[in-house]
Amino acid sequence: MMRDVLMHNAWIWLAVLYPLLTACLVLSRRHPACLTSAVLRTAPLPALLAAVFAGTHAGMNAPWLMMGMRFELTDITRLFLLFTSLLWTIAGWYAVRYVAHDPHRRRFAFYYLLSLTGNIGLIVAADIPGFYTFFALMTFAAYGLVVHNQEKPAFRAGRIYIAMAILGEAMILTALLLIAFTGDSLLIREAVPQVSGSGVEHAVIGLILFGFGIKAGLFPLHGWLPLAHPVAPTPASAVLSGAMIKAGLLGWILFLPGGYASYPQWGSLVIALGLFGAFYAVVVGITQTNPKTNLAYSSISQMGIMTVCIGIGLTVAADWSTAVLIASIYALNHAFAKGALFMGVGVALAESRSPRAHRRIILAGLALAALAVAGAPMTGGALAKRALKYFATSSPHAWGPTLDVLLPLSALATTLLLARFLFLVHAKMSDPEREADGHRGLMPAWGINLIAVSGMAWLTITTLQIPVSTEPFTIPDLVKSTLPIAGGLLLAVIAYLYKTRLRRTIPAGDLVIPFERGATRISLAWIRHVSIPLGKRHLTFAPILDYLIPKHRATDGVRLADIRMRRFEVSGALFILIIAAFILALLS
Repeated sequence: MMRDVLMHNAWIWLAVLYPLLTACLVLSRRHPACLTSAVLRTAPLPALLAAVFAGTHAGMNAPWLMMGMRFELTDITRLFLLFTSLLWTIAGWYAVRYVAHDPHRRRFAFYYLLSLTGNIGLIVAADIPGFYTFFALMTFAAYGLVVHNQEKPAFRAGRIYIAMAILGEAMILTALLLIAFTGDSLLIREAVPQVSGSGVEHAVIGLILFGFGIKAGLFPLHGWLPLAHPVAPTPASAVLSGAMIKAGLLGWILFLPGGYASYPQWGSLVIALGLFGAFYAVVVGITQTNPKTNLAYSSISQMGIMTVCIGIGLTVAADWSTAVLIASIYALNHAFAKGALFMGVGVALAESRSPRAHRRIILAGLALAALAVAGAPMTGGALAKRALKYFATSSPHAWGPTLDVLLPLSALATTLLLARFLFLVHAKMSDPEREADGHRGLMPAWGINLIAVSGMAWLTITTLQIPVSTEPFTIPDLVKSTLPIAGGLLLAVIAYLYKTRLRRTIPAGDLVIPFERGATRISLAWIRHVSIPLGKRHLTFAPILDYLIPKHRATDGVRLADIRMRRFEVSGALFILIIAAFILALLS
């Protein structure tokens, strides 16, 4: 018995330490190139083995680390660890081929492994300081993946990503301090139950919802996703969408006090935001011309549906555990399906000069993953949608009739959005003027991902004995689940036959654009018009501005704002001041 406990603890230790140590190892300039390939392939394996072999509720203490850290697995975190580590493993094998000829592959591997360490660590962390440390590590290390190609769109996406991440970190840290102070414990399972009825529960719920909502792509905090995904390397996009944004969902699950009291007002707000985001993202995503941007909006839409699950759990406390379980099954299916879609884009662009039959096989694989996201019969998506619809309509809350109508419509909208994605990929593959990308050997890893899409949800539910109905679909069930997808495909075919063209494309990032332009104008106005008394004269910043920007244009303003926003000491100081203000408010 003791030997089994030690073995389980060893797997959990290795799950966190191995990718961290390999990240430090790739920094050495003397290590051989083959070592980078080896660590990219093997870094997530200890976490995968821990998810498979470590028993539920296996845990270990590290009193000498920070404020006394604890690592453990529960039913839900084990499920998250399973699909997260498996997707990172597949993406690692894919990344070896993808960055094989990249001169900056060592830098990519470093940020990739740090992000992996944070992602795995936050799942197994059972204490508040440990969770926040690993969450922050994942968040800030992912910046290196977003700006990897060092081009202007990448720096712009990284700038917006890091600005929103700092805002989210400030809200999360404040909420976690409140939880620890109220619960008088640093262990998550001991502190969170004490929040209900403490007088600060509404502040905690608001901060947790919107702090983790930035990571999860909650409307209207989703603006960084459609900017970051297109510029990041394809394997990084796969794990960003498939695994890392699920950290926001896990944050909601762990820190919201939904299972201890009912919060119908918060639940209604969350359901409304989730539903609106699910349909809003489809409308914006259909107008995109980049397949990866289209997929980013698809992720926002699907996270909206998972948000609905959390909203139902907040509305009725007795439904919290069921809502969390269904959201987790949704997350599992979405992780593999969206990973296959992003990796499939890389395969399609690399094989665009292949024979037509080969290209049709690639499109068929992409269609399979798209159908899993849409919830086609006999897929993991169908299993999750079936459970959610039954749960949403049978739960005693006012949203039941509305969800009974809107959930099938969301499947239709998702089908239409992903049909647009397939059209964009096909157009790029068929473009005679476009040269194939230089990435070769991507098919094996992508094929494994497609296998995971086909059966991982069913296998996981059966193996882990998750209490979700897996009864055979009856004929009426098959018809009901097929109709929304058939309707979406019919609309897509009609649009294609009638050569329907979108007259206007909504810029990627949508709601971020007005804020970005406003910040640029404020920055220019400050520099031009603010003056400093200097004896009998006034020193203005206008000559400095004219020197930096000889010809004042809108693009020059954006460039100047870019220069100023890169000064991390400004954002860091602001972050510290915000945290200090919240701590003083708590102590007063």
